[in-house]
Amino acid sequence: MMKIIGKFKQFLKKNPLIFFMIRFIFNRILRLVTQLVPVNEKLILYNSYGGLTKGDSPGVLYEAIRNDPAFSEHRHIWATYSDQKDNGGRYETVKIDTVRYFLVAMRAKFWIANVNIERGFSFKKKQQTFVNTWHSIPLKKMGNAVKGRTDFDFKNIDYLIYSGEYEKKIFLEDFQANPLSLQLSLMPRNDALINFSFDSTAIKKKINIRTEKKLILFAPTWRDGDINRISDKLTIDIENWEKYLASNYVLLFRSHHFAKFKLDPKFRNFVIDVSNYPNITELLAISDILVSDYSSIFFDFALTGKPMFCYARDFENFSTERGFYVDLKSEMPNGLIMQEDDLLNKIVNCDTQLQFELTQKFYSSFIDTRTLGTERCINFLKGKI
Repeated sequence: MMKIIGKFKQFLKKNPLIFFMIRFIFNRILRLVTQLVPVNEKLILYNSYGGLTKGDSPGVLYEAIRNDPAFSEHRHIWATYSDQKDNGGRYETVKIDTVRYFLVAMRAKFWIANVNIERGFSFKKKQQTFVNTWHSIPLKKMGNAVKGRTDFDFKNIDYLIYSGEYEKKIFLEDFQANPLSLQLSLMPRNDALINFSFDSTAIKKKINIRTEKKLILFAPTWRDGDINRISDKLTIDIENWEKYLASNYVLLFRSHHFAKFKLDPKFRNFVIDVSNYPNITELLAISDILVSDYSSIFFDFALTGKPMFCYARDFENFSTERGFYVDLKSEMPNGLIMQEDDLLNKIVNCDTQLQFELTQKFYSSFIDTRTLGTERCINFLKGKI
């Protein structure tokens, strides 16, 4: 079902006229129905990546809200792609894109999400409060800056997290955000990277890491057309990586949640697939090096001050098809690395102190705050009770 929905979304992106007609019709219907549905002041709807997880920043806020006496009488409902029932009474679930989902959204006083609760439509009432943490600081073009997209409209969000002037400009120009909604702080999921509140040994045990070797997190970005694509191999030469790195490193592979890969079991001593590990922040905390291509994960990892490398093997093509906000050649800590052997040599000869300085420079160029996002969001919600 998820695969069908993904392909349908891709079809709509490529056919903006059909997309506009569908939005117009459903917006009229939803706006009519929503006037008949009263708001429940004690109901909170959570949505993380369109129902794919119950984590990320909405998950962090959920845990904080659950432990705050001010919300002791509130009900918590998570949007999900499955028909999962409640978790020991802690929360309820609703299957996304169903009639019930839209009815819950119409009734909930609070919306907490890192994506669009309204699923591309517009039916939020004034008495509802929408807190959106978003899920990334954009590196590649996003929102209405993407070819064929004109549908991003964040005017209904009441509280939108941004990390600095760089991101603020993007939200205003390419997401049509309301300037009054913008709040400067870290995404709640990244508070823990500032607090260093991790038990690395416990995290490694959960992932079944039984070595003292250093960890490289390889986390490539999503590409259009990758939705649920199953591939038998990665876009890297694992044998080559193993030859260069296996004596000192273990590779943690993290695919984008829209793309799936099958790893050859013969590399099990060198590669660990952490694609389904629920907490990306914990992976950032325990990793010694990050390798990605054009993922916003660079901005998260920059908080750690550790080495990171931009392996841009298909830069020319991706730049033409999608485009970037940033001049990667000049802004990335180690520039653009387009050849695999060049990347591997840089990792082997990594100067930790130099890399720390490069990462810090990258951080200060794009992120203007170290303010913790969780407390900011919770205080805002309390003011709306």
